[in-house]
Amino acid sequence: TRAEVHAVTDDTNKAYLKAVFRVMEIIERGVRTRRWPPPRNTRELDAVLAAIVDHLIFIDNENQGLGRNLHAAWLHVFPESQESLPSFSRSVLGWSRLQPPGEQQGLCIERWGAISRSMWENVHTRRDEESAVWYDLQKDTYCREQDMEGLRNTPQDIAVRHLPKGQVQVALFFGLSSRGESVKTSQQMPNQGVVVDEPWIASLLVQHLARVREGDKIFRVSREEVMERVAAAVARLNLDPLNKRLHVLRHTGPANDIATEKRTLEQARRRGRWLSLRSLERYTKVAHLVADLSRMPPRVVDYGREFLADPPYFAKLRPAEQISVYFEGN
Repeated sequence: TRAEVHAVTDDTNKAYLKAVFRVMEIIERGVRTRRWPPPRNTRELDAVLAAIVDHLIFIDNENQGLGRNLHAAWLHVFPESQESLPSFSRSVLGWSRLQPPGEQQGLCIERWGAISRSMWENVHTRRDEESAVWYDLQKDTYCREQDMEGLRNTPQDIAVRHLPKGQVQVALFFGLSSRGESVKTSQQMPNQGVVVDEPWIASLLVQHLARVREGDKIFRVSREEVMERVAAAVARLNLDPLNKRLHVLRHTGPANDIATEKRTLEQARRRGRWLSLRSLERYTKVAHLVADLSRMPPRVVDYGREFLADPPYFAKLRPAEQISVYFEGN
């Protein structure tokens, strides 16, 4: 029932509610049109879900990303059905093999740098600024979008350690069981955390936190707002449009770290909180980064490399008098 869906209380629920409701609506529509009988048990539900996947692939020609989202959403909301829907799971796996998820490979570091620089150079409001901080932080920490959305300015979510010479070390924590929260992998590994890698990103985050009231969400922009600004940067650079999901940043960080031997595959797996190496391997192939770089105009490559040579020169929080709007209603 729809009421059961609301038993999930973390912010992942917001992302998955629509997906689960969509499946329920398709089931109900199929029952009304007598396409299938009302499923009376999990075995019949499994058959109906597999039939829905088949229709989405071969009739609606939907992208396989939708299949992964529907599957993840259903199992997140109804984790007890993990072992009882084999046909549904197998159908989604087949969908991914029919349509390889090439758009989910990580960006080469030059493309990421060019986009980040363009975002920082076009900051006019606090929302623009916050979106740029989000973009850099998500790549650095290998986070999911729901991880970013759930962070709050509390000692339980974030820890700051001041180091010599003015540097800071920042640790982030996700899926806090003390608040009854969870993230995708926290059911297996509760209270997950990660330390921000780049000192300049850690410094930006600490400066940003000084503007956020204690207990409030660290990011008041939505993932859609951040993606709008990423798309605007891509358009300004005359690059091919990206997939309309920030999740590519979760793969950009480890792909480049492994390619440059900054981290081993196992170290990247632990940092990204993947349950197995298999989950990570398909997103971290060096060949995809080389191919991505080859598709970039030389002027944009140079533009991105200039940013990477000295990120703090470009990535700076603006003084209040240089920002036209903070947040509506504040």
